[in-house]
Amino acid sequence: MKKKKKFYENIMLVLLMGVILLASKRASLPASGGGEEKYDVPIIMYHAVMKDEGRSGKYVITPEVLREDIEYILDMGYEPVFISDIINFVYSDSPLPQKPIVLTFDDGYYNNYLYAYPISKEYGIKAVISIIGKHTYLQSESGEKQAESYSHVSWEQLKEMSDSGLWEVGNHTYDMHNTGKKNGLLAASGKNTEEKNKNIISDITKLQDLIKENVGVTPKTFVFPFGSYDENTNALIRDLGFEATLSCIEGINEISRGGNTELLYRYNRPAGVSTKEFFAGIFNK
Repeated sequence: MKKKKKFYENIMLVLLMGVILLASKRASLPASGGGEEKYDVPIIMYHAVMKDEGRSGKYVITPEVLREDIEYILDMGYEPVFISDIINFVYSDSPLPQKPIVLTFDDGYYNNYLYAYPISKEYGIKAVISIIGKHTYLQSESGEKQAESYSHVSWEQLKEMSDSGLWEVGNHTYDMHNTGKKNGLLAASGKNTEEKNKNIISDITKLQDLIKENVGVTPKTFVFPFGSYDENTNALIRDLGFEATLSCIEGINEISRGGNTELLYRYNRPAGVSTKEFFAGIFNK
């Protein structure tokens, strides 16, 4: 009986030592799993999500395509994160998952709330929505019935998305997303640079204040309309306190501790291209 008791005690001791050793090894692993605090991070740029993707432009996808994209991303081992997660990794001690990816939705369409938001809840994944403030303001003030093809998200809907913990809000200007000129901040009105800068600052801070007032958050991310910027506008955004900016240039972002989060690259997701075909050109780089 004593021998059996001693035998079981030895077994338990061995198991306990194994657990301690395993925990020790896990604790010593770097966040990237590759020996360096460095990641290659793809950022995907979505726009409208509608049941009829051919009804309204090149960059309108269906809810089914979005679902396929998300399932493929997860199957490939990627984990969607916020831009703020990238910021916190770069400038503080916050970790990132092994294979981070960012899903962004530009302009703040109502169909993002209607289709993309429920899909994100179904899969428990994070996403970023960057709104054009004037459209959200007018929608909220009018109280008009929303249409999936052209309406924008209301403050109430945006707050619901943000409060879910799955959606982060970005600033895409209050009213400098002029689809006629398609040069964003570079088309700011004014007789000289000083006056133009004043108008840019007024527009962007107006949206910051509205988002804070109606959603309860202050965006850290600014999305350049049409990806248009120059040294002056980039400096203005930096001085306004934004910690990350998003461009429309395609490429993989090399993210590292103490690195840079300005003018991050993004891949624009078009319609008419299969999930595997689209991501093959990204994940295989």
